[in-house]
Amino acid sequence: MGSVLGKVSVEQPLYEIERKTSEYEIRKYPSLRLAEVSRAELKNETSGYDFESQAFRILASYIGVFGEPKNKDNSNQQVKISMTAPVLSKPIETLERQSGSMAFILPKEYSEQLEPPEPVDSRVHLRLVPPRTVAVITFRGAVNRETLESDRAKKFMEQLKKDGYRLVSSDWELARYNPPFTPPPLRRNEILVQVE
Repeated sequence: MGSVLGKVSVEQPLYEIERKTSEYEIRKYPSLRLAEVSRAELKNETSGYDFESQAFRILASYIGVFGEPKNKDNSNQQVKISMTAPVLSKPIETLERQSGSMAFILPKEYSEQLEPPEPVDSRVHLRLVPPRTVAVITFRGAVNRETLESDRAKKFMEQLKKDGYRLVSSDWELARYNPPFTPPPLRRNEILVQVE
């Protein structure tokens, strides 16, 4: 069964739209469970681009994209976990600050009661993100990996402040919805900024 190019057919987190303008949306997300690899874990091994591809491979191995999942549940069994969208990245602002991370959102059955299986790879960390309100701007195309859309995010945060929103921090996230083989004009990306 073929999928429509650019259409996302995997599970995505549900959210409520609180407000919509011509430029952005204010969304309320429930708590989400993430599997995450931070830049600090790979700092000796990678440049920015390498970090992206290596972190993706590590996370994909954890959920079992390449065969046997690299995880163990309570009864020591390996559990295949479905891929979801989007993939979240926190920007690598400077090469000196080894910040930045990449995360997969785990399927919603893992959000509250059910514990996800433990990663076998110690570089994968499981994290519960509490419910939050975020401002979201959507754009199409390939993402500039060097800056991870830093200028776009800064302008967006200035716009939000001008519109009277209080930002929780100066951090932002990049959300990518499509697999890498999707033609750039069909790729959906978002910048997420947490607001009060």
